[in-house]
Amino acid sequence: MNHSILFKASPPENKKKYEKSALSEDYGDLILQKLQTYLAKQKPYLENDLTLPKLAQRLSVSPHHLSQVLNDRLNQSFFDWLATYRVEEAKKLLVDTALSHLKIDEIAERVGYNSTSAFHTAFKRITGKTPAQFRVIS
Repeated sequence: MNHSILFKASPPENKKKYEKSALSEDYGDLILQKLQTYLAKQKPYLENDLTLPKLAQRLSVSPHHLSQVLNDRLNQSFFDWLATYRVEEAKKLLVDTALSHLKIDEIAERVGYNSTSAFHTAFKRITGKTPAQFRVIS
């Protein structure tokens, strides 16, 4: 059985992830520029129901092309990208002395998380600290 062709691993395919994509370099640049402008003005990452298709629709681009731009140019999946922006916003709120009365759960909600545990997990993964540890240190 060890010599059966059924149990032999086939060689890995060396295909690029977006090899057949029609996204040009220039259009990718345009999508990234639209995304950055929209982020600065609207802060959509604070919405607890933001999805890749919703964001793509607002930018008037295809979800596939937006995903490709995030993956290729920012080296992040949509969910990692979203968590990065939300955690950065949370860090600002955690160090704001005018907001020190807010519980961490409330901050998680303000930055778009429906789940406190998801917020804690993302925060720790990105910063290396829990939100409470970050607040004390800062």
